[in-house]
Amino acid sequence: MELTKQLLEFRSVYMRAIAKAWNNDDFRQKLCAENNALNIFKEYFEYNCPWNITFTINDKCEGPFYNSLRGVYMTSALSFDRFLVYVPKLPDIPHPVDAISDYYLKNTWLLEQKCEKDLHQDLTQLNTFLDSLDNLSTQQTNNTPVNEHISEGAGDYPVNFMRIPESSYNLGNSDVDFTNFGGVMLSALSLAWSNKVFKEKFITSELTEEQPIGTAAVLLKEWLNYDYPWDVDLVVKEDDNAHYARTFSATVTLKGGTQHHCKVAFKLNNENYNLQLNELVTSFDDYLFSESHSISKDEIESISIESNTIPLDQWVWCQEIAGNYSQIQKTSLGIVLSLPEAPDSKDAQPVALTRYNNDGSGFPFTC
Repeated sequence: MELTKQLLEFRSVYMRAIAKAWNNDDFRQKLCAENNALNIFKEYFEYNCPWNITFTINDKCEGPFYNSLRGVYMTSALSFDRFLVYVPKLPDIPHPVDAISDYYLKNTWLLEQKCEKDLHQDLTQLNTFLDSLDNLSTQQTNNTPVNEHISEGAGDYPVNFMRIPESSYNLGNSDVDFTNFGGVMLSALSLAWSNKVFKEKFITSELTEEQPIGTAAVLLKEWLNYDYPWDVDLVVKEDDNAHYARTFSATVTLKGGTQHHCKVAFKLNNENYNLQLNELVTSFDDYLFSESHSISKDEIESISIESNTIPLDQWVWCQEIAGNYSQIQKTSLGIVLSLPEAPDSKDAQPVALTRYNNDGSGFPFTC
């Protein structure tokens, strides 16, 4: 599987970076600068990460530490380590089920390609997702989870959230955690769209280092019976750049006479959802972007629908800068991990590094 190969390659480079950082302070400082790890991977190891992620390695002396007596790495309260996942807001349309199905199509994998490829045709994954929705409907009654008590404190973790890792040498199956997590996040998103109690607890409005860790992982266990597999916090935020839109090929004519043949999109809402294309293009209020050009709504003279075009309702990612709307890459997954502490003895470093690599899926990008 392609994801397995990518994970093995990433893990190898990650291990090389840790080894070098243990004995080179200048390299360590560069590696641990905010969102700089991937740049260092490329500069020092000629590695180009294939995923749409940001990656920070923290050096705050709170990372996994080596227990020389047991020969394993152990975790403490990982307040600085997290996966930051962005999810879209509930669109203001008559049938949100169309939006959730399209979002699933674009999110089969948690670790997505930087350039979109046709990676989302796995019907097995789709059936798993639909089954999870069926299970959810039987578990939920009157907006109440199976376990009526929702854990509030930072100390209430799932059984495996702060565990001591056990030995594992199965290097080929680490992709399972990522694919399963991608599936459960879609179930959680659909639940957040329909249940205010869950949404208020699951989605973080402001990201602060003071917030209790483990909250989202507990909710996944209590509401969806999912055991979050990593010893890092999970933080979920709404994606302000995600819009559910009607897209189609058209010719955009600007007031100066310039024409652009491109794919355009209009943000859908309850008012314009049932409009025909010839009605939609007469108003630019909900115009979002053209696929290849940044165009201000004030500059548009007209939008002409190209012949034989078929509109497609789908999620698009765009941002507005000074009145211009342009398409952007889907908001990236944010990953923050702490640099594992080196053992006191340099002679023990080779064993310690391999133990960190093999100490179980609690450490992301190791076994």
